[in-house]
Amino acid sequence: MIKSSWVHLVTPFHLCVCWSTPSLKSSLKMPFRKILYIPGLLTLLLMLSPSCGPQELGEEGGYDVPVLSVKVYNLTASEAAKQYCSTSSVNGLTQQLFKELNCLRSGTLTDFSSFSGVKKSSSNVNAFLQTAAANSLKKVLARRSGSSMTITSALRSLAQQYLLYRWYKLGRCGIGLAASPGNSNHESALALDLSNYSSWKSAFQAEGWRWLGSSDPVHYDYKGSGTVTLKGLSIKAFQRLWNKNNPNDKIAEDGKYGPNTEARLAKSPAGGFANAGCNVTPAPKLEAVHEGTSFKGTLGKGSGALYAVCPGQSFQVMMKFKNTGNVNWSDVNQTTHGKAVRLGFKGGDQWGLPTRISINTASVKEVKPGGSTTFTLNAKAPTKTGTSKSEWQIVSESVVWFGPVESASVEVTNTPPGAGDPCSTGQYGACNDGEMGCKDGAFVCLSKAPCAAESAKEPVKEASTTPDAGVSEPTPEPDSSGGKDASSTWEPSVPEKQGGEILKLESGGKTSCQTKSDCPGTQKCVEGICRAASFRVAGAGCACNVVSDPSNNPVSLVWSLCWMLLLLGAITRRRR
Repeated sequence: MIKSSWVHLVTPFHLCVCWSTPSLKSSLKMPFRKILYIPGLLTLLLMLSPSCGPQELGEEGGYDVPVLSVKVYNLTASEAAKQYCSTSSVNGLTQQLFKELNCLRSGTLTDFSSFSGVKKSSSNVNAFLQTAAANSLKKVLARRSGSSMTITSALRSLAQQYLLYRWYKLGRCGIGLAASPGNSNHESALALDLSNYSSWKSAFQAEGWRWLGSSDPVHYDYKGSGTVTLKGLSIKAFQRLWNKNNPNDKIAEDGKYGPNTEARLAKSPAGGFANAGCNVTPAPKLEAVHEGTSFKGTLGKGSGALYAVCPGQSFQVMMKFKNTGNVNWSDVNQTTHGKAVRLGFKGGDQWGLPTRISINTASVKEVKPGGSTTFTLNAKAPTKTGTSKSEWQIVSESVVWFGPVESASVEVTNTPPGAGDPCSTGQYGACNDGEMGCKDGAFVCLSKAPCAAESAKEPVKEASTTPDAGVSEPTPEPDSSGGKDASSTWEPSVPEKQGGEILKLESGGKTSCQTKSDCPGTQKCVEGICRAASFRVAGAGCACNVVSDPSNNPVSLVWSLCWMLLLLGAITRRRR
């Protein structure tokens, strides 16, 4: 089969073939000596001209290296192309591709190696043709009964064509030209190459075969009836074979030879895959990836991005994993792949946990390929302070450990470093002036001086806008505001809950004072005014803010008047 070439290597063979082409000779109407001065023109013509010769050689070319002693099973197809000059180096992969091709089109291929009069030039020849072509070959042989033909090439696998094309591109193994993978007639099981081609020419042509002539004299193509189109099927056969053995790296089974297919073919095992043939179940693969670890019951993050816990404190660690293999995970106590999956302890501090945690306790008890589950570790911190690390990995009991070894770390401490000031928010149930520390195996806020909210002597009552019951408040005297009380108003701060109770401002009198002794009963002196005992000032441990009433504050009124006069003056000047 003749195909156009985009870029030819400038070799004596190319020069010879191209110079013998009449169309090219006539286009170069100048003495040959001038060509010597402008080699760039010749190179350009070679690159852009139509085919100057066959891109596919009938012979596989080169010298055939026996591979019986070669350990090709440890090589990839790409490595075989660089180290050897024989298509037999990928024989294992080739035979699997033929089986896969037959799975796609059952009964399409016929082995003609046993036909009388057929000889193979080497064991590398794959003596297969489409059934219609094989039947025609019998008739060709019958025309010259008693004679023999020597077959040098017949059916080629995609892997073999890959080698030939690589050798051609690398300038190795004597291959001057070769079709790219997927584009050879030899891959369609409709072509034969013979060493004694001339003596069989008339017999082949009489039975529906086409001789390619001087462009590829050893080559015959079957053009009779009864054939099927296999173009692209050899590519699809490889794509299916790859996907069977690589469920986590699948490629499109579209019969197109693109970069993805070429990359997978290059790294395919020359000796063949583990699984091949029709309806083959892929070998079970147990694989996992870690998707994250989280903590519960710990305090923020301490120094070194560690979670802080008290000595002996109970806490939880959640480890999430994804099933990237091809078998389900479960725990039914069977010693086969994926039937007894557990999270196993690998090293470090065990945190009071068992050495195995069954997937039956996880968030998803049966995990299909592509699914995820979370193991929960109900841990207990060691009593010794310092960094504590625990390592875990998934195991299918009596089969294999798989996935990454994941570690979780906590900082065991009595005073959590870098935890901020959680006591100031009141979320740990103590006054704002408290410090964080450990008590009964957990972090709490330890008060330096208990506030009234936690004092048994003066408990804070439910929210109210009236004076405390039983507390005598002086009657406010009328003033210039029309008898309004000059008591302060309150605004809740965040959070409002402090010390387990809701604290709100209680109204009080406006009796002036300098000390508590100036106030009646249990009232106290707050900023020169007697207030109820439960009255709180913002920032003193209470969840409230005090805002004075500006209508009863002469200083505020004076300042407001001054600002208004200044603003009015500025506007007047601007108008002038």
